[in-house]
Amino acid sequence: MKSKLIKSLVVVLIVSVISVSSIGYVQSKSIEFTDVPKHRAYYEAVISLSSRGYISGYPDGTFRPAANVTRGQAAKIIANVLQLDTQKVKNPGFIDISTAHQYYGHIAALVEAGVISGYEDQTFKPNQSMTRAHMSKMIIKGFNFEEADKNAMSPFTDVSSKQWFAPYVESLRILNITTGTTPTTYSPGELVTRSQLASFVTRSEKVKSPDTPVIPEPSEEPDFVIDSIK
Repeated sequence: MKSKLIKSLVVVLIVSVISVSSIGYVQSKSIEFTDVPKHRAYYEAVISLSSRGYISGYPDGTFRPAANVTRGQAAKIIANVLQLDTQKVKNPGFIDISTAHQYYGHIAALVEAGVISGYEDQTFKPNQSMTRAHMSKMIIKGFNFEEADKNAMSPFTDVSSKQWFAPYVESLRILNITTGTTPTTYSPGELVTRSQLASFVTRSEKVKSPDTPVIPEPSEEPDFVIDSIK
C-alpha cells in the first residue's frame, strides 16, 4: 500500500514539473511588439515567426513592420525557416560576402539549395533592399512550389509574361500567398517590408503544411494594407 502511494506521488510530481515547464516555455516564447497591434493583418504572422526565433524585434520593444528588408536579412530568415544547415556549406564565391560575414552561412546554404543566386558581377549585394520580384523567386524556390506557366494569363497588369519573375508571381497568386498590392497590380519593383516578408513566409508554410497549427490562415486583405503603414 505504501509502495503504491509513493509511486502515485512520484507520478503526480513528474506531471506537475512537466506542466510547469511547459507553461514556462510558452510564456517565454510569447512575444508582443508595441507597434504590432492585434487588428493588423500581419499580426499572427509576426508573432508566429518571432515566437519560433526566426525574426526578432528591437531593444525598444518595436518590430518596425514598415521597415524594408535587405537581401541578407531575407536570406537569414528564409534559411532558418527552411531549417537549412548554415554551418557545413560550400562557399558560393561572392566577392562581397566573406566567410566572416554575418549572413555568410545563410546565403551559402540557400545558394547550395538552388534557392538564390547572385549577380553577373559575382556579388550578392546583401545590404540592398529586397524587391517584391526577387522575393517571389525566393519563396517559390525555397518552399519548392511548382512554377506557373510564364504565359499564363495574370490579373496583374504590371507583370508581363516576358519578365523573368512572371512565373514566380503567378505561382504566388494561384497559391493565394499574395493578393497583390491592388487587385490588378503586384508592384514587383517595390521594396519588401518586414511585415510583408513575415506574411509571405507564414502563408507559404501554411500551403506547404496545411495542418501546422502555428501558422495563420492566409489573410484576405491585399498586400497594400501592409504597404500603407508609414
